[in-house]
Amino acid sequence: MAKIYQIGAAALLLSLVSCSSTQVSYDTIVKGDKVYKIVDNELMFVGDLGSADIKNIKDAQPKPVDLGVRDLGFYKPGVKAALTGIYRGATFYYRLKITGIETTPSYGSIEVEFFDEHKFIISSTTVPVGQLVRLVDDAGRLEWYEYNGKADINPALKSAISGFSIGTSMPVEK
Repeated sequence: MAKIYQIGAAALLLSLVSCSSTQVSYDTIVKGDKVYKIVDNELMFVGDLGSADIKNIKDAQPKPVDLGVRDLGFYKPGVKAALTGIYRGATFYYRLKITGIETTPSYGSIEVEFFDEHKFIISSTTVPVGQLVRLVDDAGRLEWYEYNGKADINPALKSAISGFSIGTSMPVEK
């Protein structure tokens, strides 16, 4: 079945390339005013050069993404996790902030899954609790725990991340 898809993609690519089109890179083709890109053997429409709403380079600079806050009441009441991030190239850099917890156990981990609008997991990561950074105020009191990480994500999927879920294998505080 995969062979049929590859043959179909090759035929479509050949038809695009053979009829007044220009290949601008190994995976990007311009046909008329339309720009196409091949990603994972699929032809994706990238944009219309004849359109008046083409982004300026200045507007295309990375912007922070706020994926929201999740309640970790299943671990301990009042514990919350917030996640923000930014795309730079094919990498999604993110900051996980955990509040409402006084100490972390000596073992265990936190599982973070990034998903799309249909709840399909795009990427996931495991954070050992030993890698959480404890942030304190001027008086030395704990404010929150934080983890800064990154996930390699295909550039074509950057806009697909719509949320995250979180779980933990940390032992419950008593």
